Amino acid sequence: MKNRSYANRGAPFEEFIRFANDRYAHKKIAIIEKLPTEWIPLRNSKGKICSAKVEHQSKVDFIGRYGNIPIAIEAKNSNEDNIRFDAIQPHQADYMDAFTEQPGTIGLVLVSFNLKRFFVIPWAFWSVAYEYRVRRNDRTTPVTVSAFGITWTIPKKFSVRVDELDPMWEIPNHDYTYGLHYLQPAEKYITLEKTE
Repeated sequence: MKNRSYANRGAPFEEFIRFANDRYAHKKIAIIEKLPTEWIPLRNSKGKICSAKVEHQSKVDFIGRYGNIPIAIEAKNSNEDNIRFDAIQPHQADYMDAFTEQPGTIGLVLVSFNLKRFFVIPWAFWSVAYEYRVRRNDRTTPVTVSAFGITWTIPKKFSVRVDELDPMWEIPNHDYTYGLHYLQPAEKYITLEKTE
């Protein structure tokens, strides 16, 4: 079983997202739910549950819809001023690739830096960084990605710093109605997805 402190390192960030999701549902803006991890209870010789192990890892953290657009969301927290591209696990990357290859869908990576700065990065960008920097183990090839009217040059390393992310991806953290109003900056990608 995973070290508990390691397994729950993103819990406070996910609580921010859950609060926003509750507000979105209340205002009938979006329905986005947390996907649970499936656990198998392990029992001792007396039949008492003494531990548990993962039966199936959830593919992404959240899934739902915004209007009629299906959305898959993976949330990652970093206690540094950078985040590694391999913070997304291989099974999560595979799921996001499969999910977003369907027309009319969108994948988002929500990133928290020390629970102070927050970004919503379309999977269209993270997936290319993941392909080159993680799957190919390549940090020498210059790679530029264009999508949704944004062009981003992926850093030639296995991680990205806060100041290397596009400023348009930053989530304002002063919204009193939604808390972490991550759909605000993401709306432009979702709207473009509807028209493409």
